[in-house]
Amino acid sequence: ILQELGQDGLNLAGKYGDDLAKIIDNLEPAEAKKAVNLINSYGDEAFDLFKEGKNFNEVKKIVEGGLSETA
Repeated sequence: ILQELGQDGLNLAGKYGDDLAKIIDNLEPAEAKKAVNLINSYGDEAFDLFKEGKNFNEVKKIVEGGLSETA
């Protein structure tokens, strides 16, 4: 699945391994690429939110709107 997401997906797979695959498996196919882009842009913060079980919209809202609150 991660190969279909291009180089970003492969790079993140190398960093996050099986945990990333589990996150992608739990998302709709259309959201998977967007999730990889979020994790690629926001790193561990977005990854950890997905790992906690938050859905794509929740993670996007937090990382794009909440960075100033967590800094």
